[in-house]
Amino acid sequence: MIYNHKISVFHKPLLLFLKGKELNPHKPFNDVIYSNPSKNELHDWEQSTPEAEHIIDGLTVGEDQIILDPFMGAGTFGKACIKLNRKFIGIEIDPNMFEVAKANLANFEKE
Repeated sequence: MIYNHKISVFHKPLLLFLKGKELNPHKPFNDVIYSNPSKNELHDWEQSTPEAEHIIDGLTVGEDQIILDPFMGAGTFGKACIKLNRKFIGIEIDPNMFEVAKANLANFEKE
């Protein structure tokens, strides 16, 4: 919910860039994800880790693949990559938020 504009958002766009000719997921991928909302404790736009895990697990085929998050925020996709044994590159324009994400990822342990 974007409260100050009274807008309920029911989708989030996802940009997927591939190296190679085509996407070949290892299993069927559902583009509708139901999860609990994030608590937004570290960043205003923080996403939930189960959503990131669903996307990464569904659209990658192995541990050698690299995930790039050009809007890293608090590092949600990085945490999902750690949990799923994927390589991760995160970019964040806000230097303070970058330090928060680094600390968040350094303190994250696989469940």
